[in-house]
Amino acid sequence: MFTELGAGFGRLARKNYWRAVNLFSVILERRTILVLFKKISVSDTSDNYQIEEFCSNAGDIVDVYKTVSRYNRYAGSDDGTRIAARLHHGMKFYAAYENSKVVAYLWLHSSSHRFFDEAGIFVKHGQNDLWLRDVYVVPEKRGQRIFSHFVNSIIQRYYRNAVKLYSDVMRDNGSSLKAHKYNGYTVVGEVRIKRILGIFLIRTVKTGGQEVYGYKASRKCLLMGREFSSYVESNKC
Repeated sequence: MFTELGAGFGRLARKNYWRAVNLFSVILERRTILVLFKKISVSDTSDNYQIEEFCSNAGDIVDVYKTVSRYNRYAGSDDGTRIAARLHHGMKFYAAYENSKVVAYLWLHSSSHRFFDEAGIFVKHGQNDLWLRDVYVVPEKRGQRIFSHFVNSIIQRYYRNAVKLYSDVMRDNGSSLKAHKYNGYTVVGEVRIKRILGIFLIRTVKTGGQEVYGYKASRKCLLMGREFSSYVESNKC
């Protein structure tokens, strides 16, 4: 009897614990995005991957996502509307194929800024610098240096004048952070945000000397009202 009561209290305690955790996450949302950097040094190496560039047709990119079961993986962040917005803002999408099958893909900024919609902030980079987004390698091909070969192939083919390479990773995404560091990237900055009740935003942006601008960029704390939401939606990509 006492064993059953103890087990029942244990289940109740765990249930209430997770209720408290979920409530706390609603009250206070915290997120840290790490900014990574490496100098570009590409040697002319051959590989077995066919690289395809996508610059205009969102539907073709949706098809790539679907072939690797990644479409709408992030609660709608990768749906057709988001993809179209990225293309509209000048981002380009690249896929690597091996024997006609997608083995990796990534997004790339070749313009002079990266917009962090979580903070309403732009981070400026040089005209000859590149910024990677959403690098993905299919699970069965990981550990085979596809990340490095894929990026090098893109630079050799499309961006031979590029000098610096940036990327960003959620701090709690251990596998992506490990892959970046393995391929020579170092952490040079971070974007920290705290959202309180979905109304107030506290943000800290450290980028290793890069220029920062955007919505009331000089303010660390601000109200996330309609003006902020409109600014984010118009620049989101």
